[in-house]
Amino acid sequence: LGFSVSCVPCYIAELSPSALRGLFVGTFGVYISFGILLIQLCGAIPGATYYWLPVVPLLTLTVFIFLMALTTKETPRWLQKTNQSTKARIVLRWLRGEYCDIDKELQQIAEQISNEPKQNLCRRITRRSAFFPLFLGSCLTSFPQISGNAAIVFYSKVIFSDVKGVSDNADIVSAICIGGAQLVGTFLLLVSVDKFGRRKVLLLGGIIMCLSAAAMGIYFVFNSKPYCNPGSELNRCVTSLIPVILISITIYCVSFAASWGALPYLVAAELLPLQVRGRGTGIVTFFAWLSATILLIRL
Repeated sequence: LGFSVSCVPCYIAELSPSALRGLFVGTFGVYISFGILLIQLCGAIPGATYYWLPVVPLLTLTVFIFLMALTTKETPRWLQKTNQSTKARIVLRWLRGEYCDIDKELQQIAEQISNEPKQNLCRRITRRSAFFPLFLGSCLTSFPQISGNAAIVFYSKVIFSDVKGVSDNADIVSAICIGGAQLVGTFLLLVSVDKFGRRKVLLLGGIIMCLSAAAMGIYFVFNSKPYCNPGSELNRCVTSLIPVILISITIYCVSFAASWGALPYLVAAELLPLQVRGRGTGIVTFFAWLSATILLIRL
């Protein structure tokens, strides 16, 4: 998973036309969200003895994807970088179609490569032109890990077990509210990322996430025993707010998937210079998983 999260967004970004790059990279998040939703639904089936059966066709699909991956081609940027101009033209022609003019795109790739300084990896990374985008990309991919989404996903059953009125069906409610919301959010990302731009989508998603998280926090604070005694007026008030908390969690998951879920990896790949993009994406992903590990240890 760590290998795919590191390589796949970078690979798709280099293959995609610039006008549709956000759309194509966003499909990576759609498949991840669909897989999460499917597994959550399988685990939420009450009293199911053969809940593992849906995994069998998924395993078959995984093998098929692996076999298809063996037929994939190198990106034109990498081929051009390694002085394989003829192969780069063949691959780009195969990608763009027979009637598309690829000369301009090949020229742009060649110019980008020629403008990059030819130095060893350490010197390339420590240059400001590479270090600053690398730092920004690491921050962008680490922030979603510490924003609370991982805690909500991993402890969704515990969270919904504490919500009065839905605790008896915590499994299925969490699967629908979180898994379904993230799947919807990734489709919204596909529609919005190239139309409104990366920065606006990230800012709007962050604001909505903050408001939704604040609503969740207020609910659980007043739902705790020191504040909410059974039979009190506050208890009845908190119970009446159950739809609000469900909506807040759903909105949080939708806004996260539509912005900070997959978009930081696209932005990081676009910010990094071509000379360090492959290794830089790996470094960015390392810090993302490091942040997630630290968060889970603390939880």
